[in-house]
Amino acid sequence: GTIGTELRSGNLFGELAAMTRSASEYTVIARESCTLLEIRWQGLRQLRRDKSFRQAIDDRYRETSLRSWLQQHELFQF
Repeated sequence: GTIGTELRSGNLFGELAAMTRSASEYTVIARESCTLLEIRWQGLRQLRRDKSFRQAIDDRYRETSLRSWLQQHELFQF
């Protein structure tokens, strides 16, 4: 289904999939002409050295993916 999250200039998407080298679960559709910068997982690995970037990625993971990962693990499924 459609979630309808609107991205703004400077927003990241797909970074967690790139960091874990897994398939992205999302589709992004531009409403108007835009410029995208693709950063491959190797580049993200280098960016993780920056403390503020690393914290932002960590925060995003905790907000969006940690609960799902824990529920999939047999120790935490209940």
